[in-house]
Amino acid sequence: MDAFELNVADYIVKPVTPPRFLQAVEKVREIFSSNKSDVSIEEKEFVFIRDSGILKRLLIEDIHFLEAMGDYVKVFTQQNFMPYILRLKLSKKITS
Repeated sequence: MDAFELNVADYIVKPVTPPRFLQAVEKVREIFSSNKSDVSIEEKEFVFIRDSGILKRLLIEDIHFLEAMGDYVKVFTQQNFMPYILRLKLSKKITS
């Protein structure tokens, strides 16, 4: 009964058979796919940043805040414990 209060996707009893396990996994996949946002990642605004020589795509909505450091900018996101550090002045106007 507690499982229903926790929104459990499925309940598996030992011994677990492979078909029963796969059925539970498929149920969870359906739940996750139905909960995805209607907006695809390609439609969201983003910027490219260079991190340790690697070009990364960073969604604008993932940026929490920026901190100026002279000729550098720290970019804080929810995903990374450490901020990205970019060689860029906040006062510099960027055009596309």
